[in-house]
Amino acid sequence: MEDIIISTLQRTMVAGTPLLLATTGEIICERSGILNLPAWWANPMWANP
Repeated sequence: MEDIIISTLQRTMVAGTPLLLATTGEIICERSGILNLPAWWANPMWANP
């Protein structure tokens, strides 16, 4: 039973770490005023559908 709990906690940490890092990066970028806009809005082909 103890092995299942430890395994679940380890998998949760492994799965959650990239999400935590990405969220932290987004917060830092938003606070610094950097907008992460996609490149497709600048493409002239999309200007006149």
